[in-house]
Amino acid sequence: MSEQRLNHIEQGMAVLEHRVNELEGTPPRVNSLEHTVSQLEVQFTTMNRDITEIKEESKETHSLVQKLGEEVRKLFFIGTVVATIASAVLAGLRIYDSWAGIQERQASHQQHTGK
Repeated sequence: MSEQRLNHIEQGMAVLEHRVNELEGTPPRVNSLEHTVSQLEVQFTTMNRDITEIKEESKETHSLVQKLGEEVRKLFFIGTVVATIASAVLAGLRIYDSWAGIQERQASHQQHTGK
């Protein structure tokens, strides 16, 4: 064999050895990538579960706010009715007080005039 051909074969062997070494170095990177993908899957699952819980809590909160709104409307209605009744009672008491005052003055006037 010629020296040139021998150099060419040695060069090809060196390239082949380099590529084999690269391939041997690949699995740790692949394992690292697989580990990263597994971590991302766990994070995604956790976030998905958290989002589902937030949705459920949001529905519960909406329901509670709706019930609270209904209770506030009922209390406002009851307060309005009570205020209306109290206003009517006070107006009636004022009318009665005025009428009683008129009756008292008429009785006092009749006593003074002697009728």
